[in-house]
Amino acid sequence: MEYFISGSSSSSSSSSRPIHVYLSFKGDNETCSFTDRLWAALESNDLNTFWDGKKLEPSDTIFLPHHFLKAIRQSNISIVVFSKTYASSVWCLEELFEIASRIHKPRYTVFPIFYGVDPSEVQNQSNVSKIAFAEHEQRFVAHLHKVQSWRLAMKRVANLSGWDVPSEELILPDSCITSIWDIEEKVSAPSHWRREKIFNCLTNMNICGSKDLTKMPNFKGFPQLEKLDLEGCTKLSQLDPSVADLLELKFLNLRNCTNLDSIPNKLFSLPSLEILNLACCSKLADCLDFSSLVDVGERDYSGIISSEETKAM
Repeated sequence: MEYFISGSSSSSSSSSRPIHVYLSFKGDNETCSFTDRLWAALESNDLNTFWDGKKLEPSDTIFLPHHFLKAIRQSNISIVVFSKTYASSVWCLEELFEIASRIHKPRYTVFPIFYGVDPSEVQNQSNVSKIAFAEHEQRFVAHLHKVQSWRLAMKRVANLSGWDVPSEELILPDSCITSIWDIEEKVSAPSHWRREKIFNCLTNMNICGSKDLTKMPNFKGFPQLEKLDLEGCTKLSQLDPSVADLLELKFLNLRNCTNLDSIPNKLFSLPSLEILNLACCSKLADCLDFSSLVDVGERDYSGIISSEETKAM
């Protein structure tokens, strides 16, 4: 089975492992910097990842090479990295068409990543994507049905729950939370793989308003995390103890986590923590000893202090 490595457009004959992940992206300099790290993280976790590092496309064909199609059909996961120039690539659109046709296949998962582009631009095919499709329609007059199939495929995949990555920031929308943490149960990935390790460059995680989120993963795979926003996660009852090991964490927002009844004691001694918002976390009132808290920045405890304590302060 073939797979591509960084900077290569030829297959590796030495690998006989099954393909776990198919990575679709437009190979420009900015996107490649991100996908290089993503590919390395996937491979380091024993996820055999198929990709074309160069994305060389002949100008006279709209058909994807057979080994690309074969890899998509063999994979368990497809990660589509939408960038501003993604729609300008005919091969990317052909990959997307094949990926979209498999969305409802059993044991197959598709995750879109919006890298440096507003998701609405991809979903509505506006701005740069609009220009790219107009050019395709002019170029492939005899194959307008093909261009239309690309449009439909892009809309279908872009409307899936995905990840918005403006730079090194990850925003996880409410509807994808459960599937992200439970991905190991959906695919034939190695049993020792833990997907959270993929995000070792992540600095900002925004999961606010995820009302169905009940637990967080082990944070050991997020060593660079500086900002964690969990506001309004009303079913979250506790934080994983590993959150207290995030030495770079500067901002933690737990406002309106109304079911939260415990947090790690070590959290209050994190060296970089500047802002901790516990407003309206009413269940924490009985388990926190404010007299022992160390002042290491701005802390918002409003909403968890009883009226008697408020009068005494």
